[in-house]
Amino acid sequence: MRRVERIGGVLVLLVIGIFFIALGSLDRADKSASVLGVFISLIGLGIGIVSWRAARGVLDLDAAARSLAVEVRAQWAAEEARIGSLFRPAPLPVRWSSTGRPVQAPPEAVLGRNATGARPIRLRLRGDVSRIVEAFRALPRRQLVVLGKPGSGKTVLAMQLLLDLLKRPQENEPVPVLLPLSSWNPEVRLLDWMTCRIRADHPTLTEDVISRLLTTERVMPILDGLDELAPHLHAKAIDAIDRAVTTGPLVLTCRGDEYETAVTSTGAFLSRAAVIELEPIEVTEVIDFLDLTHIPEDDRWNPVRAHLRAHPDGSLAEALSTPLMADLARTVYERRPADPAELLDFTDRAAVEGHLLDAFIPAVYASGDPRRARRWLTYLAENMAAHGTRDLSWWQFRSQVVALTVAALFCAMGWWFLRLLFAPPLAAPGALGMAGFGYFVVKDGVWAEIHRPDPRAIDPLGMLRRQRLTAIGSALLAGLGVGLVIAAVVTVVFAANSRSAELYAAVFGSVFMTVSAANTPWGTFLLSRLRLAATRRLPLRFTRFISDAHERGVLRQAGTVYQFRHARLQDRLAPLQPRPQQPEGALDRAEGFWGRQVGLVVAVVLPAMLLFAVPQGYRLDYHSGAEPRHYSAVDNPRCMGTQSLNCGFAFVWELPPGAVATTTFKVSKGLTEQPVVGFRGTIAAEGCQGAAVGLTLAGAGSASVTSSRFGEAPLKDLARGIASKPTRLTFTLRRLDSRLCTARLFWDGEGLSYDLAFKLKQRLRGDRPATE
Repeated sequence: MRRVERIGGVLVLLVIGIFFIALGSLDRADKSASVLGVFISLIGLGIGIVSWRAARGVLDLDAAARSLAVEVRAQWAAEEARIGSLFRPAPLPVRWSSTGRPVQAPPEAVLGRNATGARPIRLRLRGDVSRIVEAFRALPRRQLVVLGKPGSGKTVLAMQLLLDLLKRPQENEPVPVLLPLSSWNPEVRLLDWMTCRIRADHPTLTEDVISRLLTTERVMPILDGLDELAPHLHAKAIDAIDRAVTTGPLVLTCRGDEYETAVTSTGAFLSRAAVIELEPIEVTEVIDFLDLTHIPEDDRWNPVRAHLRAHPDGSLAEALSTPLMADLARTVYERRPADPAELLDFTDRAAVEGHLLDAFIPAVYASGDPRRARRWLTYLAENMAAHGTRDLSWWQFRSQVVALTVAALFCAMGWWFLRLLFAPPLAAPGALGMAGFGYFVVKDGVWAEIHRPDPRAIDPLGMLRRQRLTAIGSALLAGLGVGLVIAAVVTVVFAANSRSAELYAAVFGSVFMTVSAANTPWGTFLLSRLRLAATRRLPLRFTRFISDAHERGVLRQAGTVYQFRHARLQDRLAPLQPRPQQPEGALDRAEGFWGRQVGLVVAVVLPAMLLFAVPQGYRLDYHSGAEPRHYSAVDNPRCMGTQSLNCGFAFVWELPPGAVATTTFKVSKGLTEQPVVGFRGTIAAEGCQGAAVGLTLAGAGSASVTSSRFGEAPLKDLARGIASKPTRLTFTLRRLDSRLCTARLFWDGEGLSYDLAFKLKQRLRGDRPATE
């Protein structure tokens, strides 16, 4: 509901802003206020309907859990097929057993007491992948830690556990959800982070529902990759997990050495979880696996087979003892002319593993362009490393080109509009101010709150397709709404003809339609993709490339995001430096927040101050005749007392009895080209009680007017007949009384005023410019 209210607030501010920008005169204020009230009422009605529909639903946690199970099963369906094809024609025998490391909780805490009340002495678990579900369900507390070396199959085991639990669910069994830990900061409550993470992958559920599913133990978190966090956070994360999940089910995966270091150095451990560790693959099993990957007549593997049998503890045998490296070896040397005998040239395990990782991409892209594929994949890995994440999501592609595009559109629209009000020296900074406003609005993500992942999407590319439809629909609505508001305002306020109203509605509507589309996840991705394709960092058909990489086994799908097949492959392309992550969804808004606020103020406020700081009129400079004194606001004697509240710069004439003074002023060139409509300021005669002064204005095409009013007199009478674009003005001042005292005539706030929106009104009404 808070998001709905924020969206409504943005729309209301947008309407009010357009209203006040277009408002040119107060004589139509009643009609204008009516138009504004109608649009704000419509927005309020829409918010009320959305709020009512959101509030009238009855929360059914069981139904929500069933819906979540269906979504998780659909999201992981493709990965199930990929896991089955990884180790064709037969899977490697991945075995596990209770760990021998000093990280295990007491057996009684894990298993509890038996029926006779006896305490268990030892905890012995053993099996293979096919028995992991059975062993997990046999644990009374259903909490499990899976340890293993890099590439030993921890994530694959976690995925297989999730799939098997969903295939054969038991009554009232929690829904398993796999959550990569690389984006968690232990400073954030685990429950809050899991809620945000599940919400991102399953937007059909609200945060409140997800939170209640977690607290009522209807969701079983499978936390993958504790070792992806910064090393100094491992112990803190273990303690936070142990405190957060006290009675519910839990699965945690981590590399064995990192987990042991965290537990033994601080004493933090999962106090109710069984700990198992994946065992290395036997040499004979590796040989049997490799023999099944080629025809019997293919003798390329004979040297490798002989070497493994002769050196079962050698560096090559150690390297191929993990499922990852064994499968990489099969993939790299699956096709001729690749010769697996070159593996014998490496003298240590790290060299063998590095060679296989480097050769993997050229092998899977042998039918395409391996060099380009590696360059594109390297850029993806570098981008993910820069953000400290293992997740590859298309909606995270956000480059400067989006903000610059919006800024250019705002600048063009501002110049097109403001040049009707101001001369170029003043219209230019106004247009730049609008450009800065557009740039920082996009950078600050003001409109990003409106767009959320489509609830019906269950895979990354499906979400992209649905977001495209959402972006186009929202852009059309935004353009139509703004166009209708502009058409109504210019018609009611400025009496625009139908052609002008249609033109301005089309221009403003098109700009806001484009900006709305560009600031959606799909629009941002589209513009960023075009820029990255132009710089050859990614292909133009990015989605086809990503889908192809997934089919080739380079990437894997994890819910609505992609990940590299293994973290070691990503690190080989671009090493990931573990760092503390901020809460999900807060990263983009938190980084540089105050810097963006300052930038927004500088970009918008300064041009606005410049616009308002420029006098709304033309300045008068003395040219010839009787020269009046020119006071500033500091030395103006009328500002030192309480005679007038309207004092500042002033012309003052000294008029003794019978005096006649003629003064000619030169009209200075202002920063606008609008016609003159009158005088600014006030005029008053002082210093001689009962004195009367006549004022006459002479000029080309102007009328002579005499004023004998005493005290402050409006200057509008003098403006009758004044030329629309005068260059000089001649004033004649004459004492009309016979008093013997000297009178002083003050003209405070002197100058000429103009109609700022005259050219705009003229353009809207279709009038022809008047000729002088």
